[in-house]
Amino acid sequence: MKNTFLIRALSVALMALCLAFTGLAGCVGGDMATVTIKINHPNFDQTYSPSFFDRVIAFFSLSSRAEAGNLPQGLEFERIRLFVTGPTIAPIRTQIPMSEGAITLSVPSGKNILFRVKADGMGGIDNPTYDYAGEFTTTLVPGESKEIAIEMRPAIYMGGYKGEDACYWINGTFHPLGANCSINDLTVFNNTVYSAGYLDEINWQASYWTNQDSYGLDDGSASSIFVTSENIYIGVNTEHNGSGYYITGDYKKLTDSGGYVNSISVYNGKVYVCGSDSGNSVYWIDGKKTEIGDSLDNQLTGMFIWRGDVYLSGNTQNQDSFRPCYFKNTKRYYLEDESTPASATGIVVAEGDVYVSGYIKIETDRYQACYWKNGNRIDMPLDHPDYSSSMANAIAVKDGDVYLAGYFQASNDFSEAACFWKNGTRFDLDDDEVNGSSASCLFVY
Repeated sequence: MKNTFLIRALSVALMALCLAFTGLAGCVGGDMATVTIKINHPNFDQTYSPSFFDRVIAFFSLSSRAEAGNLPQGLEFERIRLFVTGPTIAPIRTQIPMSEGAITLSVPSGKNILFRVKADGMGGIDNPTYDYAGEFTTTLVPGESKEIAIEMRPAIYMGGYKGEDACYWINGTFHPLGANCSINDLTVFNNTVYSAGYLDEINWQASYWTNQDSYGLDDGSASSIFVTSENIYIGVNTEHNGSGYYITGDYKKLTDSGGYVNSISVYNGKVYVCGSDSGNSVYWIDGKKTEIGDSLDNQLTGMFIWRGDVYLSGNTQNQDSFRPCYFKNTKRYYLEDESTPASATGIVVAEGDVYVSGYIKIETDRYQACYWKNGNRIDMPLDHPDYSSSMANAIAVKDGDVYLAGYFQASNDFSEAACFWKNGTRFDLDDDEVNGSSASCLFVY
């Protein structure tokens, strides 16, 4: 009797287990899609093909370990992260095993699902590796299985100078633009590097570059650049035609001589510009001006638009020094008290948090790079706190990582050398301590 009961119980259990696996397969194919992400880069060996058991594991853990493959050759990364976002899904964050370069996961179906991969470089003075990233947007149909190969490309772009050459760096690789010119801003669109600045031949000529090809605009200097799929927007300060911006060749004047344009951005089809006009610090939205104070007291250094609000970095004159601050629309927030000499150089907003780059003054001719997050200052370490110096000229935040571009200086006996920081770790772009170099603008893909 007991044996009969055990046999029946075992049969029921086996049937339940089969139904569970069958139902699981049906559930995965219900509102979910199974996606295999592979990293498409010559330094990664991809040998992964998911099994049904992998997909079962993926359903429970949102990821499955790929089968063993060869280690990446040539590049060394700290980790490889995967971010999955979409209009109607909760964000998914996980890591891709570095030994395989592939992962399978179960993702809710829907439109405009973005898969972003980030390979985090390894810092250090000798032979550092830099970040690589790739993105792919797709529609997922319930029950489908899809394999996506994501193209990886360099993630860190900076503009500045090295010796007598204006230049930009892509993941540390130097690209000269030539002598007698300067870069004030840089962005990247569709794998093309766009820079804004000036050529100094007979007179300054406001110019922009696509990669290493230059295009003249007017006498003066180009201060900023923003690129969309339809247009190139360039903020300029001209010698004879005031200050304003170009939209793919057409000039829009905002202020007469005496004012200036500092930054330009586009949000929801509207053009945002900040600068000064008639002695006041201002910003414009599609040409409509908003004043935020006396420009002699409030010098604007950067702008970022987040959910329609205008965030501006700047400095307020404080006797013989500056007091860093930022504005949300027209409301000012100080970053330091009056006893701490410091300057703000740029601003960005990420997930509602406000980040401002800059530096504090340690003593005469010595500074320390830093940034403020929601008003709290984070200092970048100095090699030798008693005599080295550094500045942060620009800031970007991507994938939760904070990047600063600027320079360090071993001591006053040496010239500044271009560098950037990622989450406090310094990456050197140049080791020429005689001719000097510095990074002044930054874009992170």
